[in-house]
Amino acid sequence: MTTFPRQELAKALSEASGPSKRPTQGQHSFTRITVQDSSATVECYNGVMRCTSVVSGVSGDAIDILVHAEMLSSAIENTSAETVEITPESNRIKLKVGSRNASVPTIPIADNWTERQERKALSRIQVTDHETFTPILKIAHGISKGAKFDENKHVELTAEPGLVRIACTSRYQTLWASHKCTTKGTGTIAVPVESVDEVLKSASNSMLFRIFDNAFAYNSGNLSLESSIKSNPQIVTPLIPSIIQRFRKQDSPSAIVDRIELINALKSADAVAQKRAIPSINLEIDIAKLVVSCDNSETSVESEVPASTIGAVSFRISASDIVSTLSKMPGEKVVIEHAPETPTAWFSPFENDTILIAVQIIRKE
Repeated sequence: MTTFPRQELAKALSEASGPSKRPTQGQHSFTRITVQDSSATVECYNGVMRCTSVVSGVSGDAIDILVHAEMLSSAIENTSAETVEITPESNRIKLKVGSRNASVPTIPIADNWTERQERKALSRIQVTDHETFTPILKIAHGISKGAKFDENKHVELTAEPGLVRIACTSRYQTLWASHKCTTKGTGTIAVPVESVDEVLKSASNSMLFRIFDNAFAYNSGNLSLESSIKSNPQIVTPLIPSIIQRFRKQDSPSAIVDRIELINALKSADAVAQKRAIPSINLEIDIAKLVVSCDNSETSVESEVPASTIGAVSFRISASDIVSTLSKMPGEKVVIEHAPETPTAWFSPFENDTILIAVQIIRKE
């Protein structure tokens, strides 16, 4: 019999079982629990991602089992019991949780279930200011997750001396961002969006990324994640500086607006835009204001957002592409730029040059 602190076991199961919900092979829909000394390692692997979490304060016999994480979680939740007692039997485990008794099936552990290729990290990224880094990663996650094509469903991390660059694209939006941190070595990786899901769930004060030839590893607190790098990715990071230099013009028409007021105006116009053949809205930079408008065969809407402006210009974009991004963007104010005849508009936090979003202009209605 082995005794676990119930709350710590439940937390570890939740952290480590993310990949089990997206299994690529039958046995990989299970989670492995290994107890040695006074701690347990809870690990899940689905053929692409590997998550590991650690439970301390464990007592009793050493065990090594492969069990369905969701079945085990449901057996130990909704109770005030402080401990969980696990007793292995043939092809199953018996559980005692307070006055509750349960039984959960297990499967045999294949000899190669946890085999890993020993790799030397090409570069390391140590993030200590997670409060600044996490919002950038959330923006990148939202853009890549909303991409319509699989080749864009990843976030690129590039290690450079003293900083990491974050980039992704959905073809309608492109993110370019940077964050100061401690790095060793250089290199770009394409992290699959499902791996970014797990990273965001466990973001803590200290986040360590290690880049290998064909994989990356992530550690934060008691959780570690290992994932393969997306094969043959469309690398956008090296292209972004040339795109900025080509299309972003100095002293182009721009507006500085309140971020929340802008989001509300975009949402209002987008509700009308959804009944158009091409659901786009119009943004017009005018003297001391930004006008957000849209019309369809039934109705029209127009909102004026007070702004500090330079020049005047009018352009159309898809509101649904940018509203979610603006909701995650830090800061109270947003800068909007667009040079006439260029194919993109630029959105960035006011007085923050580390985050830049390029949004595709809609030319034809």
